[in-house]
Amino acid sequence: MNMNLTDQINNDIKSAMKAREKDKLAALRDIKSKLLLEATKDGSLN
Repeated sequence: MNMNLTDQINNDIKSAMKAREKDKLAALRDIKSKLLLEATKDGSLN
């Protein structure tokens, strides 16, 4: 099974939420946000 970076981050976010790891969760959400901003910078999602 091949998992892309976004899927891995989403899974890590879920794990951090379940384990109540606030610092890890904040860092992962920040990374996810920055990736989304970069991906949509030109006005498209692809």
